[in-house]
Amino acid sequence: MKEHDDEEITCWICSAEIIEYFEEKYQGQRGKCAICEIDFPLE
Repeated sequence: MKEHDDEEITCWICSAEIIEYFEEKYQGQRGKCAICEIDFPLE
């Protein structure tokens, strides 16, 4: 799924850029804030 590639995702706490990555443990795309280090699913 590439639905997030054309839009910037920002942290809802600090508005920093979200780093996207694939997590094998959850078998899907995840996001992580570079500042707050909050981790969450993107799917």
